[in-house]
Amino acid sequence: MKMSFEIESVKDAEELQKVFSLLASKTAEFAEATVPGLSEKATKEHVEEVDEDEATSDAPDLTLTDVKRVVKKFDGGTKHPAVKNVMKSKFKIKALSALAEDDFAKFIAELETCLEEDDEPAETPAKATKKADEDNEDGYTLDGLRTLLRPIIRAKKNKKVKDILQVNYSVDSITDLDSDDYAAFAEDIKELIEELDL
Repeated sequence: MKMSFEIESVKDAEELQKVFSLLASKTAEFAEATVPGLSEKATKEHVEEVDEDEATSDAPDLTLTDVKRVVKKFDGGTKHPAVKNVMKSKFKIKALSALAEDDFAKFIAELETCLEEDDEPAETPAKATKKADEDNEDGYTLDGLRTLLRPIIRAKKNKKVKDILQVNYSVDSITDLDSDDYAAFAEDIKELIEELDL
């Protein structure tokens, strides 16, 4: 019989170890019941061997991917203050790739502790908008879009930009655009600049 487990945290590994210990003790009880001559000492040695095997097999199973999965739970990933603090002060590293394999479990445990303690107040809408501008995956920000629009504004072709905003995005101003639309809007503006030879 084969069983597979997905261990995403140190707590999961500890719970799995408890299950194995319970199974090992039940196996020992079963062996004692089926083989009356089996000594208690042999049963205890078997249980201890299983525990040692589990302890050594849990540590190497953690990979850098497991560490990154826990880091992703924080807003901003490695840029989050709690993650930075753990990396710099407790593990003296600047990048996750510099983390030693032996420290993966400790690092994950530290981050999970931070997650439990992390009671950040909700962001204000202004901060959320600014953060969305900064974190836009395509690199476009509101300021970047304004910069892209400069040649069109200098050529006094604002009406064409208004038309694009209203027809394609149902908004009247670039400040009303959803941050998810920044990349598409930028492409539309680049096409307009080519069309106008600016």
